[in-house]
This record gives sequence, structure tokens and C-alpha cells, in this order.
Amino acid sequence: MKLLLRGLAILHVPVTGLSLFLAVGAAQAEPPPVLWGSGVQSCKRLVQASDGTDQGVEADIIEYGRIQAWLAGFVSGLNLATDRDVLNGLAVSAAMRQIEAECREDPQRDLFSTTLGLVRESMQFDQLLR
Repeated sequence: MKLLLRGLAILHVPVTGLSLFLAVGAAQAEPPPVLWGSGVQSCKRLVQASDGTDQGVEADIIEYGRIQAWLAGFVSGLNLATDRDVLNGLAVSAAMRQIEAECREDPQRDLFSTTLGLVRESMQFDQLLR
């Protein structure tokens, strides 16, 4: 029985150490959230991809498609998370045109912020209709 108790005492020390380590780690500041995908790009890149697409530049056509796919995924994720259509039926192509128009006005903005602005406007409009 003494041997069993000694084993428990030995186990107790590492668990206590782990608890202390976790408590110290929790006290540290949380890092900012990480953004992935096309949303981290500047609006300037969307404008370049759009202009290049109009001129038939293959690399820009591909990039425009990537940005559009990111937008579709981002909005779909918001739709699932909020259990509603955050763009109120606006098609992805129409959303891209609106985001592109905003990007032409301020090419230094990032796509995430610009897209989120469109979502906010759409949700505010939805509230007015209710």
C-alpha cells in the first residue's frame, strides 16, 4: 500500500506542475486572430485581377476566380454561423462587383474589411425591411 501511495505522490507533482504551467499560459495575452486566404490581400490586387481578366490575362483570370471562391466560402461560413443569408439573396457575381467598386475607391483596404462592410450594409438593409 505504501508503494501505491508513493506512486500517487509522484503523479501529483507533475499534475500540479502542469496546472501551474496552464495557469501561467492562460494569463498571457491572446494573439490576434489569424486571417487566411484572399481576404488578407489588398483591394488593389482585386482591381488588378479584374482589369487583367477583362484583358484576358490568364494569371489574373485565375486570381479573380480565387478571390471569388474565397468570397463564396466566407459568405457561406457566415450564413452557416448566423443561420441566415447575410447578403439577402445577392449573387456572388453581384457581390464581387460591389466589392470591386469599393476597392477602386480605396485600393489600400484589404478584401476582408471591404467584404465585411458589404455584409454589414446588407444586414442593416435587411433590418430596415423587417
